[in-house]
Amino acid sequence: MRGGSGVALPNEFGKMKRPVLLYSVVAVLLTAGSLVFSQSVRQEARQSPKRPVCDFDITGFWRTNATSQLNPVFFDFSPKGHVMLMGHAPNALPQDFEQMDSVNYKLDSPSKPKMIEFSTGKGNDFFLTGLTLVNILEYKEDSFSTRNVASGEELRWERVQTHRYFITFVGRGRPEQQGGPAFVMWTMMDGRETKVEPLGVHLATGDDGSRQPVFGLIPTTIYDQIREQTEEEKAQAKEETVVFRIELTGRDFKKTHIVFEAWDQLLKDRKLPAVDAYINAMDLITQAANTLEPCGQNVTLQKLDRAAIDEINAKYKPSLRPLEYIKAIRQRNIEMHVPDRLFPWGWRPTVQFSQ
Repeated sequence: MRGGSGVALPNEFGKMKRPVLLYSVVAVLLTAGSLVFSQSVRQEARQSPKRPVCDFDITGFWRTNATSQLNPVFFDFSPKGHVMLMGHAPNALPQDFEQMDSVNYKLDSPSKPKMIEFSTGKGNDFFLTGLTLVNILEYKEDSFSTRNVASGEELRWERVQTHRYFITFVGRGRPEQQGGPAFVMWTMMDGRETKVEPLGVHLATGDDGSRQPVFGLIPTTIYDQIREQTEEEKAQAKEETVVFRIELTGRDFKKTHIVFEAWDQLLKDRKLPAVDAYINAMDLITQAANTLEPCGQNVTLQKLDRAAIDEINAKYKPSLRPLEYIKAIRQRNIEMHVPDRLFPWGWRPTVQFSQ
């Protein structure tokens, strides 16, 4: 992992046994009882005009209302057009479940689909040979409902959380004096390890013993030491530390991670846009924040407009601008902040069956 550390979690399991296939699973799975969502996508959009409906994202791990301890089948949708049928294994992470079979699938529209086409050449205990067509009735961020075209029966699908994603903005400095570290940290957790990718500016000691700002990957010793200050600590500290952390969906994480990839490449190519490390850090931080699109119920970030950023740039010198920007965006979105005490250290995904 670049620029960060992977904290591996112990996760050793014995050999998994293939789940027993149940008779008439197709009937159970694709002809489940009718379910009606409380709100349609259109109703949700009308009721929340400032929170547009997110594009549909089927990739990932799903269970249905037919998934139970007697029918422990989960579905892992790949972005490459196939879905793995996974059998539950006790004490295992979802991504370690045993693959039972796979079929192909295709959406009529990737972002706003109305139909899923499942296809298999040989058939299995879950899908008949040939095509299985299901209409998508409604969808939300982590659930959707379908109707089997042939049988007319409906099924509800719910996402199984196998990963957690966070983006953290960190700034430290002495107001009206000098800046300190300022960076963005991308965090991904999968139950095995926590991967972090922190990028921004920090103070490094040069050959002459002086400390100079350097833009790049943040050393572990720096980001491990930074935590939120209590109000008492803020009053007594010589330096102010501001942390703003929010949880993202996998889709939102991918969008904002493009910013990390672009700046990491500029760093490798030695083509950073500015000589001043703090100006680069300010650009990185604002770009990362601006990629967070407000949709659904997960991310509704109130961004700083150009006028607010210009005001910060005019009022503060470059070394303090990232800190002040993070303070301002945190203040506008404090209800979204995940404090240190609520951060899910050692998180492991759990599996729930329908009752």
